[in-house]
Amino acid sequence: MQIVAAIVAAGLAISAVITPAVDGKVVHPDATTSTTRGSTADSDLNADVSKRNADAAADYARKQADFQKAQTDYQQAQKDYQTRLAQTRDAAQKYERDKAAWAAKVAACKAGDTSQCAP
Repeated sequence: MQIVAAIVAAGLAISAVITPAVDGKVVHPDATTSTTRGSTADSDLNADVSKRNADAAADYARKQADFQKAQTDYQQAQKDYQTRLAQTRDAAQKYERDKAAWAAKVAACKAGDTSQCAP
């Protein structure tokens, strides 16, 4: 039993010698080192996370802008298509009117109305 007590006492004495004190409080050596290392690591990690978040936000904003431009381009293309479609319909209707007028003149000319015949 005395051997165990001697070993424990020796261990306490050694730990008291190598254990640093901060503001009069005993601090475990790993706690001090890991805090120092941890704060640098945490700072590096936080910087990395912040950079990735900023990159993701910039990428999202760029994709949103691209999407909005695509939407605007699509809507303009739809308007242009509708305009061309209306112009095509108008041209087709005019063609049918002109064709009907021509057919009527040909029929009048064949019927003997020489004023409707081509010169």
